[in-house]
Amino acid sequence: MTKSFWMILAAMVAVLGRNGVQAATYTWSNGGTDWNSSSSWSPGGPPTAADVALFAPRGSLPGTAVNNPTITASSTALSLTIAPNQ
Repeated sequence: MTKSFWMILAAMVAVLGRNGVQAATYTWSNGGTDWNSSSSWSPGGPPTAADVALFAPRGSLPGTAVNNPTITASSTALSLTIAPNQ
């Protein structure tokens, strides 16, 4: 096999491998205001650049106020979702 075949194959594996990673959804617990606190999110720990940050406190009724997070360090999330009526 030629060198170019192996280069193309390696590139395809790299691209296809990245697409197979699923983003985790981290839900704001509404129990505090510290974005970086593991107890502020479920599952524990703040979302990363590969994760979804969801603001929809579990078990809360529509219209429940969300405790606004305080972000004291550089933070990145793949997406930020604020649930309707929250």
